[in-house]
Amino acid sequence: MGSEFAYEDISSQEIEKYTYKWIRDETYNEKNCFVVEYYPIDQKNSGYTKQVTWLDKQEYRILKVEYYDKKESHLKTLTIKGYKKYLDKYWRADNANMINHQNGKSTEIIWSDYKFQTGLTDANFNQNSLKRVR
Repeated sequence: MGSEFAYEDISSQEIEKYTYKWIRDETYNEKNCFVVEYYPIDQKNSGYTKQVTWLDKQEYRILKVEYYDKKESHLKTLTIKGYKKYLDKYWRADNANMINHQNGKSTEIIWSDYKFQTGLTDANFNQNSLKRVR
């Protein structure tokens, strides 16, 4: 079973790993958005030359991302929807859909039953604790 999501798409997106360029303001799905291009600083280790992102101006939530391959062709589009606010501060989406325009395939991820404040602490995620889980 495969997926149109690459590891790079779902891994941590540290701000310092990219350079940014504001392109325009635009309405997308009735939301006022910034449209911003992201360029990976480490081009040779990225599968993409750039990402074009629609960012909701009000809450800074990502609504859409277009990914461009090494030939600078539009490879994939990610759409994220169903945002809900939990505990009056955590925005979480319930749906992410990735469409690969080059092979015609898509993958949809659906989240539900988010849980917060479950009693876990930072100590639950140190090396020793994680080794015990095996």
